[in-house]
Amino acid sequence: MKGQVVTAKEKFDQVCAEVCERLNWTRTTNSIEVPLGKTRSQTVELDFFVHEAQEMVRLHTSIGSTRRIRPERLSFALELNFNLPHGSLAVKNDTLVLVDTLVLGEVDAIEFESSANFLAKTGDQYELTLFGVDEN
Repeated sequence: MKGQVVTAKEKFDQVCAEVCERLNWTRTTNSIEVPLGKTRSQTVELDFFVHEAQEMVRLHTSIGSTRRIRPERLSFALELNFNLPHGSLAVKNDTLVLVDTLVLGEVDAIEFESSANFLAKTGDQYELTLFGVDEN
């Protein structure tokens, strides 16, 4: 509608819906299921928050429980972290996650697709590398 102001969250929801529809990803309120081949998929969670008056969205995917990882593997994960082109490895509660944070009002389809796709594919690969199983 002419003259109507679109909020950052509404803009993000539009971008997310467009990308999910085009790529056949499944969106719920706070997550996206990204298919990886015929039988695999990876869940990317969406956390919305405000930092210094800036609306943000944190995308993250679970890799595995930190309770199950040996200290040497955790050290290896930090080495992998240095080489990530964007995003980073982090611990959320007791779970090793791969995370990327975006400014909500500036997200476009290319940035969102690139981030979510990277997190899903890399998270799935790291699950196998660090834990030897696919859990998400």
